[in-house]
Amino acid sequence: MPTPLHFTVCRTATLDAPARRAIIALCAAAWGSDDFERLFAYLQPQDEHILGHLDGILIAHAVISPRWLKPDDQPALKAACVDAVATLPAQQRKGYGTALMHYLAQHIATDYDMGWLETGRQSRFYRRAGWQVWYGDLVTRSAAGHLRTVKSAMQRLLLPLPGTPAPAPGARLILEPGGPAAPRPDEPN
Repeated sequence: MPTPLHFTVCRTATLDAPARRAIIALCAAAWGSDDFERLFAYLQPQDEHILGHLDGILIAHAVISPRWLKPDDQPALKAACVDAVATLPAQQRKGYGTALMHYLAQHIATDYDMGWLETGRQSRFYRRAGWQVWYGDLVTRSAAGHLRTVKSAMQRLLLPLPGTPAPAPGARLILEPGGPAAPRPDEPN
């Protein structure tokens, strides 16, 4: 990596319209997709954006959405659900994406029990940064019970953090309703 990135962390609520447009443009360019046009419609005000600037230009981004994930027969874990990981195409394969993921891991280590993400590609990139492929089911809790998610084609990865019990291989992870403001859902299944 020729020049170190300058990282900042901002909540969605604090990002102005030009910053949001820059994030959308970066993600669309990195992924070759217009799917990011509605990115901010899905984010919560408290979600955190890690922004990587090189000489004042945004070249790397990831967003963290706090959620509760409950492995079978274990207490709920506060998970940093990571999305919209992107590096400007002209700056890819220079170590900037790796630097972003290392910064993200350090950032979440103090406030979260684990990292979580889903991807349709580039899992080797995440595995090199310490993420582990998760082979168990992900279900969401609803009033009627557990429902399997639609995103089953996506590869799921966990970032274990110090002091967090590892979920048993193949166990379900239950995505609980509500973010960090919701009480910790520690009731048995």
